[in-house]
Amino acid sequence: MIERYSEDYLRDMEEAIGLAIEFTEGMDFDDFCQDKKTIFAVTRAIQIIGEAVKKIPEDIRQQYPQVPWKDIAKEIK
Repeated sequence: MIERYSEDYLRDMEEAIGLAIEFTEGMDFDDFCQDKKTIFAVTRAIQIIGEAVKKIPEDIRQQYPQVPWKDIAKEIK
């Protein structure tokens, strides 16, 4: 198994956020709610963010106290 580092998880989060923004660009809420593919894709992006945030080590989390790490992990299950 390939060892992954904090930077890898942060990149995963950044990519998932970027994709979610890209997928929903130009959509309003009603459009989004009616597009099953976009709902599925954004839901998956949110899952990736949740999985990655839980793997960020505590020492890194402490360096960035302005990021609500625990809240993100709790909200994204």
